[in-house]
Amino acid sequence: MRENLDAPVIRYLTVANTEVLVCNSLNCHKEVLQTKCYSFRKPDRWLRMFESMVGKGVLSMEGAEHRAARKMLAGPFSLSNIRKLEPVFLSKAKDVNSLFDYAIAANPGGEWGVIDCTDTFSKATLDIIGATTLGIDLANITSTNFGSHAPAAKKDNAYRKDHENYSFHQAYTVTFSQDATGKALLYANGFFPTRWIPIEANRVFLFATNWLASTLTQFIRSRRSQVRGAIAAGKYVQRYSRDLLSFLIEEDVPGGLAEGVPEKELVGHLLQFMSAGHDTSANVLSWGLYIMATRQDIQSKLRDEIAGLVAETPDPTYTEIERLRYLDHFVKEVLRVFSPGRSFAFLEIKTIFVEIIRNYRFLGVEKPFTVENPCFTLRPAGLEVRLEKIV
Repeated sequence: MRENLDAPVIRYLTVANTEVLVCNSLNCHKEVLQTKCYSFRKPDRWLRMFESMVGKGVLSMEGAEHRAARKMLAGPFSLSNIRKLEPVFLSKAKDVNSLFDYAIAANPGGEWGVIDCTDTFSKATLDIIGATTLGIDLANITSTNFGSHAPAAKKDNAYRKDHENYSFHQAYTVTFSQDATGKALLYANGFFPTRWIPIEANRVFLFATNWLASTLTQFIRSRRSQVRGAIAAGKYVQRYSRDLLSFLIEEDVPGGLAEGVPEKELVGHLLQFMSAGHDTSANVLSWGLYIMATRQDIQSKLRDEIAGLVAETPDPTYTEIERLRYLDHFVKEVLRVFSPGRSFAFLEIKTIFVEIIRNYRFLGVEKPFTVENPCFTLRPAGLEVRLEKIV
C-alpha cells in the first residue's frame, strides 16, 4: 500500500496461494460496500470463522437472501424506534456510574479506582442490546462483583460446574477473548474444520456458542407461546417500542414480514444482533476512554462542553445532547480511527459518554494492552483506565 498509494485495488497472495483483493481508495470502498455490494461476496474462509462465532444471520447472508432479511429487520432498528429506547440508555448509563463508584470504593484509599474498559462496557452494552433485541434486562452491570474480569473459561472450568448461572456476558467473553490455542483454532477453522478436535479450548468455545444458541431458541419459543396465547385471548397489546424478538414473532403470521422464516434463521439473526450490537459499541466506548485518558486536553474540552449543557439542563434529552458538536466530532473520530462500529449506535454511545464524563476524570494506567487477533473488530484486551470522582 505504501508503494502503490494511488492504486484503487491491490492484489496479493496469502496462505496456499489464496488471492486477496484490498480496496485502496474511497471510491473502491464505496463500490464494494454500497453501490455494487451484491456484486461481491464474502470469502468462504471468513464466513466459516465468522459464523462459528456468531451464527448465520443477516450479517453473513448474500444477494436476495440478504435483501429479504434486511427488509424484514429494518423496522425495529429504525431511528424513530431506537429513540423510544432513550430511557433504557439513560438508565444503563447511570448503572455504569454506579459501577464506577463501586470500583472507587473497592480501592483501599477510596480516592480512585481502576476498570477494565472492554469488560465494563461490554456489560453495559449487552444490557442495552438485551433490551432492544430480547426485551429483557440481562442485569450484567448490577450483578457485577468488582475486580473479577477474567474470562469465564479461565475460572477453573466454571462453565461445567455452574451451568444454571452461566450468562450472556460469560459466553461472549469466551467467544471474543479466546486464549492462544482458541485463536489458532479460530483462524485455522477458516481453511479446514478444527472444532471437532477434542481439546479444552474447543470444549469451552463450543459450550459458549451452543449455550447462546439454545438459550435464544428457548426465548423464541417462550415469546411465541406468550404472544400467540395473548392474541388468541384478545388480550395482546403491542409495546410502545417493540424489541426485535417481539417484532419477529408478531410478523410471523400470514402476510407478515417474517412469515415462514425458519426458527434456526431467527436464532441466527438474534445471535448476530446480540454479538455485533454490543461488541462494537463497547469497543467505541473503550477506545474513547483510552483517548481521553491519554489526551487530557481532549477530555477537558469534552467536559467543559457537557458542563455547559448540564448547567442549563441537568437531565438533557438526546435532542439536546445532539447539539454538543465537540462530542459529536469526538465520537466520529473514534469511529474513523478505530472503526469498531457504525453510526446507528450514536444514541447509546453519546448518552453514556455524557453521563460518565460529567462525573469522572479518566487517567492512564501504565500497563500494556493488546488487540484481539484474529477478531472481527478492533477489540482491546486488558485496556485499563483509572477513575477519579469529580466532586
